[in-house]
Amino acid sequence: MSEIDNTNKMWTEDVIESVVGCIKYHNIVPIIGPEVFYVNDTKKGRITVQEYIINCLIDDDASLEESDKDKIREFAKITGFNGLTKVSCYYTKKTKKSLKQGMRKILDKKINFSIIEMEEEVKRFLRLGDFPLIITTLIFNDVIKNIIKSLYGENGYNEIIYKKAELKPEIILDNKCNVFFILGTLDSYNATVVITENDFLDYLHCIHDSNKDPKNLKSYMQDKMILTLGCDIPDWTFRFLLSSFKPIEMKEPTTAFEGGVVSNNEDKNLEEFLSYINYDYTDKGIDVFLREINDAIERKENEEKIDRPTIFLSYSYDLSNYDKIVKIKEELEKYFKVNFYGIDEQENIGEDFWGVIFKMLDESDYFIPVITNAMVLELGKLPESDFDKEITKLEGKGFVTEWKYAALKCYEGKKLKGQNKYSIPLLLGTDTTYMGHNIPDKAKELFKDIITRQVIQYTDFSVQKVLKNLQ
Repeated sequence: MSEIDNTNKMWTEDVIESVVGCIKYHNIVPIIGPEVFYVNDTKKGRITVQEYIINCLIDDDASLEESDKDKIREFAKITGFNGLTKVSCYYTKKTKKSLKQGMRKILDKKINFSIIEMEEEVKRFLRLGDFPLIITTLIFNDVIKNIIKSLYGENGYNEIIYKKAELKPEIILDNKCNVFFILGTLDSYNATVVITENDFLDYLHCIHDSNKDPKNLKSYMQDKMILTLGCDIPDWTFRFLLSSFKPIEMKEPTTAFEGGVVSNNEDKNLEEFLSYINYDYTDKGIDVFLREINDAIERKENEEKIDRPTIFLSYSYDLSNYDKIVKIKEELEKYFKVNFYGIDEQENIGEDFWGVIFKMLDESDYFIPVITNAMVLELGKLPESDFDKEITKLEGKGFVTEWKYAALKCYEGKKLKGQNKYSIPLLLGTDTTYMGHNIPDKAKELFKDIITRQVIQYTDFSVQKVLKNLQ
């Protein structure tokens, strides 16, 4: 039984199914706000990232009385990160410096970005979703960097930062995640970071200027569902933020889910506005909502794994390119079950390894032989005159035995299907020629169903090309 409130449209099974489907086909863009971040303070316990930053700003400032600090905390709690005009005015009056100056001063000296955490269900959501684009309203890029690196790897994302002078963000679809800091970042190089309402007005003027219009962003966002998680900004601000990358249209109410805002805090004005454009709002909790979504994603993936076709990935004894093969295996596993006899498998397979490999081949629907330079050279050495005898000497090296068994399986399959879409060779190496000009004719004849013309070069490899060759 779901722990969520199913009276809200956002909590229905249809909505969850719709979100999961959009995630699978990369048709959803999450907007991540400060509300999903927190700090476990040694003295004050769990506090919001905003409380932590404000405390760093004012705690040791000798120009502020305790009563001043209390007022600043109170103002900040009401307005959120990107509406700090009242905080800014009061802070400047008391300290004689601007709020941005004060914040920049504590960036390297006081703020410990490593202790700022993201809610676990949000991290799980981002990891499962594998999103091409994530938008964030958080202005501290070091926080996002640490977390995104842990999810997507050191070089697994592109960073895009709003800057007034160069607002033309480009979404680069290169198998990396694009992280767009839509309100800028607080650092010494970016004077246009959005902190106060005045900054927001300037930002909105900029982002709606046709000369600086982020066309690539808008075109990418047109058919995407937007799921906003914890932006914690006033309703009027969110309206303009939304309109900066997607046209706002008043619509007749429907049961379809077109996007929504998930928050931990109540905002009746924003909820009412969103209802006019067929977006939903819930303050029932980010963690609770995403747990439902994440569980549904994993259930869907497990269901699909049962029905996925199986590929046998055949790799030679040559370990010089092993890292590349592991990456190919990981890519294939997004769409297929993969039978693979790698280093880890060798340690656990026991003495009857050929029995296990033949069983894997019997259970596999398709065969991907990885053809390396070393394999071409080995076959090229075999004399035509004594080929049948000499090739048996290579069987202990692995690929010959696998290929002969796969060729027999392919031949039997062709008799049933009338065509060969069983084997998809993958060429690995710079000087490996398709069909191998040095491969003896008898080897070509023996492996004619393995070294097919449905070849894929490693440099052009993608799962989509594999799928296309299987059609």
